[in-house]
Order: sequence, then C-alpha cells, then structure tokens
Amino acid sequence: MKFIFLFLFLLPVAVKAQFQQLGYGPVAGLNVSNIRSDGFFSDSKARTAFYAGGFAEMPVIGKWGVRSEILYSAQGAESSVLTVDVTWKLAYLNIPIMVRYEVIEGLNLMTGGQLGILLSAKSKLDLEDSDLEINANDDFKGADFAWVVGAEYRLEMGLGFSVRYNLGLPNILDGGFDEARNRVFQVGASFLLSEFINN
Repeated sequence: MKFIFLFLFLLPVAVKAQFQQLGYGPVAGLNVSNIRSDGFFSDSKARTAFYAGGFAEMPVIGKWGVRSEILYSAQGAESSVLTVDVTWKLAYLNIPIMVRYEVIEGLNLMTGGQLGILLSAKSKLDLEDSDLEINANDDFKGADFAWVVGAEYRLEMGLGFSVRYNLGLPNILDGGFDEARNRVFQVGASFLLSEFINN
C-alpha cells in the first residue's frame, strides 16, 4: 500500500517533461482536530495545532487535475481523566492524494484518500504543580487512513487559501478496549512556487 501512495505522489514529477505544467510549493495551516469514539474519547474536546509541508499538482484533462502532498500534521484531542486534564498529542506524516476540479477560475474542489503514518503519540497531564508528558505510542496504531474533502481559492499571484475536512476511517487505537477515529478540520494557505519561479 505504501508503494502505491509513493508512486502516486511521484507521478507528477515523472511526467513533468511531457506536460510541462507541474505545479509545486509549500503549504501550511491550522488544525482543529479531535478523536471521536463512544467510549474513552466520547467527551473529548478539539485540540488546536498546525500542519506544514509541500504539494505537487498537475492538470489531467480539461478542468480536472491531481494534487498530492506530504505534510507534518499535529493532531489529537483534549479530555479529562478523573480530575486531570489530558492533552493527547498525535503527530502524523500525512500523504493525501486528491482529485482536483476547477469550478470557476481560481476555485478548486478537491477530494481523495490520505495515508497517515504515526510519528509520535504523547499524553500530557495537566497536574496542579507541573505538567507530565507520557509516551503513548503503544496505545495507537502506526497508520491511519482518511477521506479528504476540501476547497481552495488561488489568486493570480499564486497564493491560495483552503479549507479541508479529514474523516478518519479506521480505528486508531491499538489494544481492543475501545475504538476511536481521527477528525480534523483544516484552514490553510499555499503558494504556487513554480509559477513564481517561471515568471
């Protein structure tokens, strides 16, 4: 599965000589994430963090195109265990592969799948005298998969603004005592660096 995603991500680079319309650049933004379940995380609250990385895109036919990204994404949730507030800090390497459709000039709708590779998982306990951070890697699975839907509006200068929602599909907990899934709302910006360089 990982080889398939890697192939799809590198596909725009491989065909650049043929199409000469490859676009690429940096992307970053705000994550409002949560972990949803009927059990342990049933009363969890959203955690605000960030994501950052790069994207590559190219047209396919007409108004249709493909966009792929590699992102560092800080996710998680906030909850309470007895009287202690806990922040669940999850860090993923996310690789979304999306189909892009230009509705009107500058406005693109996007949807597709996203592979998430867990980089780290920690739980931070907010104690009276200090904070205690605990390694929680053993509590979470090493990979996640989400369905992504979103939109981006890009100005002529190459600056783009986007909103996106990542719907986590599989159970991310490793232990069998409960099931939980990632939910992430994103607001971000990107810059079409290739346009800037070529001009």
